[in-house]
Amino acid sequence: MSADDDFLERIFLAEQTYYSEAYRAGLDLTSKDVPSSNVDSSPLDRQPELDAAWARGVQFGAELGSELYSYLGLANQVISMSTTSSTASRPSERHVELAQTILALLTQSPGLLQFPCAALVKRSDFEMEIARIRAKARQLLSLLGVNTISRKMDTLTF
Repeated sequence: MSADDDFLERIFLAEQTYYSEAYRAGLDLTSKDVPSSNVDSSPLDRQPELDAAWARGVQFGAELGSELYSYLGLANQVISMSTTSSTASRPSERHVELAQTILALLTQSPGLLQFPCAALVKRSDFEMEIARIRAKARQLLSLLGVNTISRKMDTLTF
């Protein structure tokens, strides 16, 4: 296979060309004085990008809320099963302990469900807290023997 036929090289060169053209166009735009009457119609109008970023933010917030509240529902379900179930179908103490830990991480001060998404992701400990909650939820799901779709998808090979 020659260098002319290498598709990865063509992709790399196409990206470099695209970036250099975009950089050149941006440099040309910033080096010129844009009249104020043409600002709305200029290529510097970023409203579509802002709209797309807002939509991504809404989607991220919905996904994060869905994930956190599903963990809350799981923890509440395990705890309620421990108090209402018969002895044979009652979850073990380890299940209940993990569920109570998840519940505390989500709801007790400063639990992640006490903040709006916009404030939540700005917290310095957000990544650490969400990782702790996910780890505890994975532990609980594993103890309960629940296989999630994502775990099934991870084992697929193509």
